[in-house]
Amino acid sequence: MGGVCRWVGGLGHELGHTFDLAHPIPCPGGSADGALMCLGYITYPDTYLLPEDKEILEASPFFVRLRRENEAGKRICDLDAPQ
Repeated sequence: MGGVCRWVGGLGHELGHTFDLAHPIPCPGGSADGALMCLGYITYPDTYLLPEDKEILEASPFFVRLRRENEAGKRICDLDAPQ
């Protein structure tokens, strides 16, 4: 792969750093060379996030569901649901 896919992969890799993802250790030369945060940006879309990267992203306030409830606990706004 190459061309535009490599640049999209590179963008994903750099955005990963923005959301506090680090390079796996060792990188390169380890079992995670194909991970997006190692060399996977070169082979995008044939790459993956490591389980620890997914945990970091799932804990990020940028990726949580936004939900509002009234005092009685009734949902009044859920941004994941169609309006």
